[in-house]
Amino acid sequence: MRTFFTYLFILFAWSQISATPTSVASTYNGYIVTLDGKKLTGQIGDIFFSDEISVVLFINDFGTSYHLQAELITGFVFQQEDKVIEYESLFRPATRAWSFLRVVEKGAILSLFKSPEEKMEFTLGEGGDELNGQRVQVEEYWLKFKGERSVKLTRFGYKRQLKDILKAYPAMVKLIGKPGYKYKDMERIVQEVNELYLSKKNTL
Repeated sequence: MRTFFTYLFILFAWSQISATPTSVASTYNGYIVTLDGKKLTGQIGDIFFSDEISVVLFINDFGTSYHLQAELITGFVFQQEDKVIEYESLFRPATRAWSFLRVVEKGAILSLFKSPEEKMEFTLGEGGDELNGQRVQVEEYWLKFKGERSVKLTRFGYKRQLKDILKAYPAMVKLIGKPGYKYKDMERIVQEVNELYLSKKNTL
């Protein structure tokens, strides 16, 4: 159940989102995926990300703008130069909130997601009667096994986390923390876990 302060954070976040002007120059061709699987084409704009709320700007083909919260759609896809970028809406158990996370690696058993590069952090001022927001640069990863909830990895605790999460893959566990298998190498780690899974599956 969300606390009173969480609702305050969300209200403040909405005020920040509403105050941001819609800029056509910062939008990209793409589409959103509704909860029932339909694709609606249009323009994808700014992505607002915080622990409490996640919102994307969507402008449909008729020019109407919508600020969509993560729990309202399945995700969205857009073209940025020569890259196709996909975001999914995932439930984050730690904050009991839905967030738009970028799909980095979609595997047979394990998938890797990454947060937007900019995150809004909220703090209460002295005396607790003022709410402040600050945009910070982040690099946050989430892992999600098929059929399970997402797990956020921390830069300073990832080795312990991975050794617990990947205990079914002892060969990989032995490599965690070594050159080529550090926090920055998360995409490679996930790719190799999926390869181990498929190899093991094919030998059964």
